[in-house]
Formats: sequence, structure tokens, C-alpha cells
Amino acid sequence: LWKVKTTLEDMESPPLVVAVDCPSGIDNDSGEAASACLPADLTVTMAAVKQGLLRFPAYDLIGDLQVVDIGLPPDLPALQAIRREVVDEDMVRAVLPPRPRNAHKGTFGTALIVAGSVNYTGAALLAGRAAYRVGAGLVQMAVPAPLHGALAGHFPEATWVLLPHELGVVAEGAAEVLNAPLKKASALLLGPGFGLEAATRRFLDTLLSGREASSRSPARIGFVQTEESAPDTAAVHALPPLVVDADGLKLLAELEEGFKRLPPASVLTPHPGEMAVMTGLPKDEIQADREGVAARFSAEWGQVVVLKGAFTVVAAPDGRLAVIPVATAALARAGTGDVLAGVITGLLAQGLPAWDAAVAGAWLHAAAGLYAVDRLGQTASVLAGDVLAALPEVLADLL
Repeated sequence: LWKVKTTLEDMESPPLVVAVDCPSGIDNDSGEAASACLPADLTVTMAAVKQGLLRFPAYDLIGDLQVVDIGLPPDLPALQAIRREVVDEDMVRAVLPPRPRNAHKGTFGTALIVAGSVNYTGAALLAGRAAYRVGAGLVQMAVPAPLHGALAGHFPEATWVLLPHELGVVAEGAAEVLNAPLKKASALLLGPGFGLEAATRRFLDTLLSGREASSRSPARIGFVQTEESAPDTAAVHALPPLVVDADGLKLLAELEEGFKRLPPASVLTPHPGEMAVMTGLPKDEIQADREGVAARFSAEWGQVVVLKGAFTVVAAPDGRLAVIPVATAALARAGTGDVLAGVITGLLAQGLPAWDAAVAGAWLHAAAGLYAVDRLGQTASVLAGDVLAALPEVLADLL
């Protein structure tokens, strides 16, 4: 006689649970789940990912998620009308720039990283290295002059622009110093590690307005113009494709029409707290409708918005919206946002349009977080540097 197993706990090894379309008891719109819902090891969902499956608590109950075709015609109007996508490796692979054998460093562009302050020295380093790791041909680091000694020995591959500073933060006169580097840059990153000092806010205001800085820095070190060689005016060169991150976003929010003064289709990369500062909305309200908020303000500002967090949302002004199907505590760590900003900037430098760079960058960053977890065995010990170190492996597997 066979002993009848009456509960899962009694079984020597648990069964493989496969859910068809969704685990029974999940609301496919809201992501809410009944208390009796049986967690699945694999969910095979039909035709398209249901939005509730990428929300909590449903996401904790679906296991691995696979989408299967059920024979719907690709020209079905209802499908063609959908402008929201879940990003997968095929989408990312399709937009990554080619790497021809006869390339030179100019083929892959120059990423200009304007970042850092004495309190946040590492942010610049993480962003710059990420731009290189994703394929940029040259990374030029524009940092407050006191940071050079601390950073240069750790980043021999970079070139350097030493910016005028006030007590270790970027000063208004830095806008003038950036005139020449901006002419050669294929992409520009502003913001990681800036801090929130008034001097740096004035720098951003001057950079975006093109007016002459109100004062000259008395000390310019190294690779920058001297007082004698500086031009009489500080008309700013047209900005290249642009990413704004971290404190740069908060400072822009203090400027009148700050986000509308950026080049069209710049990439903004806020986490929910920064998005709250940028929009005036409570963080809880943003988290309750991440896709709707990102889409609304992307259209209002005319910029691509990457709303970071579990299931990062990328929204374009034309209504396109993408969700990264990854939620991991490994990325809930200081510095990982600097890595993401550098990845997107490196892709922009190689000529990708803002939408493609934002979508591909967000996916690569999330995948690198998962690879770092696999390498370390758990999420608690993952540092931003581990995510950065995993990028080459992600790209190798993808390509």
C-alpha cells in the first residue's frame, strides 16, 4: 500500500507547481493575492505579461515568468494599440551598438561625466567606470579639483577636467571650463555626487542658460583654461545627449522650468524620493502609480524618465513605456544609481537614441544586480562595485 501524502509538508520533496496564466487567487490588474493562493515555481502566461504579475504581492508568488504565444495575429488592433512593454534580453540585444573590428576609440564616442564633491567622491568613479564597461570609447571625468588626487590612481583609463570649486563642490565657474570639453563630448552626465550646495545650483543654472558666470574661480589646476587664456564670454556650447541623475535632479527642481530647459529627450533617472522632490507628489502616491506618474511627467517635461526601484519604469514623451521585470534588494544600495547613470551615458555616447539607451541601460543594470547576487549568494553583501563588476559578464552572455 502507498502512503497517501495529505499535505505539502509531509512530502519528501515538494512538487513543481506550474501556474497557467497566473497563480489562482491573483488579481492580474492590481497584483493583490488571496491568502490561500498557492505559490508557483513557474508561471506560463498567455500572449502578454499581465500588469499585476509585476506588482507585489503577486510577484512573490509567480516564480519564474514565461510568456507563450497563443496564435494572436501580430496586426491585431488591440495589440498594436499597446505602447507598454516588458523588457527582455532580445529587445536589449537588438539595440546594442555594433563593435566593428576596424573601430577606433572615436567610433564609440566620448562620455563626459560631470560629477562628485568632497562628500561623495565615489559617485564619479562608479559612473565613469560604468560608461567604459558598457563600451564608450573615451570617458572624460570633470570633477572638482580636490577630487583628482583621490580618484586618478584608481581610474587610469580616464582623462580629466579639473573644475573650479567652492569648499569641494562644483562652482559656478565650472560652466565656462566645460565649454571646450562639451564640443567633443558625445554624451554628458550631470549630477552623481553633486551635493545640494547653492554654488552647484548656480553652475547648473549658468550651464543651461549660456550666460557668463558671475565670477571667475581664482584657482584653476591642471588641464583647464587659465585666467589669461579663458574667453571673455562663457557662452555654453550646445549640450550633447544628456543624462541627469541624483542631486542634479534635485538642483534642477529648484530652477524655474528646470526640466524643460534641458535638451529634448534628455534622460532623467530619479528614485522615488527624488521624483517626489521633482514633482511635489508624496512618495507613497508615486509608488502607488509608478507607471502613470512616470508617463505623466515624461510628457510634461519632454524628457525620458527612468523611475528607479523594483520594476524600474522607463517612460518617453511620445507615450512609450517599458518596465524592467526585476525586483531585488541587491540594488537597494548606495552607489548603484551612479552605475546605472554611467551605463546609460555610455550607451548614449555610442550613438543610441535616448529611449534605447535608457531601456537597455536599465535592463543591463538590473541583470548585473542579479548576477552579483548569484556570485555572492545573497543580497545583503552586494555593493555598487559588485554590480559594476558584473556588467562584462552580462554583456558576454547577452551577446
